[in-house]
Amino acid sequence: MRAFADRHGYTLIELSVSLVASSLLLAGLGSAVVITSRAINPHHTQRSVLECAEASQLLGDELQSAVHVLEQDDSLVEFAVADRNADGIPDRIRYEWKSASGELLRGFGSGGSGAVAAGLNQFLIKPDLRVIPEVLANVVTETSDSTLVSLTSAGNVNSWDTYAQFALAQCPVVTHPATTVSWSVSEVRLAMKRNSWYEWGESITVQLRKAASTGLPTSTVLGTTTVNLSSLSTSWSWQTLTFSGITGLLPSDRVCIVCFGNGFYGNGRIAYATSGFSGVGYAASWSPYTGSWQAQTGASLYFQLRGRHQLLDPATHTVHRSYIAGYELNLAQDDSDDVRRRIRLLNTPESLAAVWRLDFSINPTSGIDADFDDTEDWRSVTGTAYSGTPVDGVLNLSNGQMFETSVTDDFSGLTTVEMKCRGTAYNSSGGGARLQVPFGADDAQQGLLTVTAEKTSAGSQTATVSVAASTGTQTLTTIAGLADAAVDFRIVIDPKADQVAVWINDVYRGRFPVTQPNTTTVQRVQFGASGAAAEFDFLSVRVGRSDS
Repeated sequence: MRAFADRHGYTLIELSVSLVASSLLLAGLGSAVVITSRAINPHHTQRSVLECAEASQLLGDELQSAVHVLEQDDSLVEFAVADRNADGIPDRIRYEWKSASGELLRGFGSGGSGAVAAGLNQFLIKPDLRVIPEVLANVVTETSDSTLVSLTSAGNVNSWDTYAQFALAQCPVVTHPATTVSWSVSEVRLAMKRNSWYEWGESITVQLRKAASTGLPTSTVLGTTTVNLSSLSTSWSWQTLTFSGITGLLPSDRVCIVCFGNGFYGNGRIAYATSGFSGVGYAASWSPYTGSWQAQTGASLYFQLRGRHQLLDPATHTVHRSYIAGYELNLAQDDSDDVRRRIRLLNTPESLAAVWRLDFSINPTSGIDADFDDTEDWRSVTGTAYSGTPVDGVLNLSNGQMFETSVTDDFSGLTTVEMKCRGTAYNSSGGGARLQVPFGADDAQQGLLTVTAEKTSAGSQTATVSVAASTGTQTLTTIAGLADAAVDFRIVIDPKADQVAVWINDVYRGRFPVTQPNTTTVQRVQFGASGAAAEFDFLSVRVGRSDS
């Protein structure tokens, strides 16, 4: 008989251990099944990340080629790219996230929009701005009228007789303060007398002319006045001759006082000295025998030259332009991990609220759309269609032909104006090329800048920049005696600081404090020929975003 019978089952301990081992085995098998199923069918989270990545890739690839950004905020960006449909016109692309539906819509041109991603519960696009400062040096202040240079006493007096065929000039040397940006002439005084007898109507003509680099007179006349001999006595006396519009002379510019008669008897006389003077300049003479001006360094007229200096204040003002270097994009779908992408722009366009540009290769009302908003930029002010065509990049306009922007703007951002134009006909009442640009920091009041280039009777150009004042007009700068060629203007307007900086023919004319007196706003740019015929070579107006 056996001590123990054979067992045909498991003890309780063995059963418990086997159950635990089986549970672990089943758990492992379950994990393997989950991993395998995920490998075969991606989880929704992974699909969401993939869809977001594809949308960000599409947006980024198109946005990096932007040449101009039309509109942007946290949930949309609209921009222009080079022509993509072979119509010769840059194309607009718009991406906009609709938070209600979660769709990211893409629009091309003026067509409809289609979804490129759905179910987005997060979308944020922020520009990466590069801010470039520009220092506008110095406010311009003007002195009161004063004597710029003179010779009133030298211990000897000589008489020069005036004839129609001979001319005498004084070539003064003006010493300017170190901070002078420009100067002007308002008055000339000369010692004159007449013979005891003279011809009826006999007179002395006095001109202010620009001087050549030699200091001698040129043919460019800045101003002319006439003294009738009937107003003179037979004794020496000072004659005061006033001039207007001789402003904006550079410190390097010189002027000459030119005198000549209209008769053949020499009955008008001008006093000059032959010694006892220095540092005031010298006389010059012209005769038909030489046919040119000859310096007479041993002589000087008795004269006074009066005017004003425009001085630079040491204070500076800095403006800032924002350029879009790229964008930071962040988007997510449902509860998935968000997708972040940094988009670098190839062209770094300026951040602008509005832009108008004309190089006058075609009629300005013929479909020009510099800001790619599907609206023609310019229209005729009169409403009459303009059918003219520029020639060789120059637009010639008859008096009264004016254009204005088709859409309005509040002009509250930093505004930069560049223009090249000239007057082509003389009008004694004034007139020629004209541009008006509004500016304003808010909707309550607005300023108005006016730029003109007018042809003078002498054939030169006079450039003027002014703004509307509470009463009348505030002239910022006037430059007379410019060559009869297109005048280059560059003007920077900072409406928030009420400051305007002016360059004319690449010469800085200073920065000027201005006002915004208009309670009724003029929200369009205007340009054209006003008062006389004119021509335009180039025009650009750029308005920065006020929040950039």
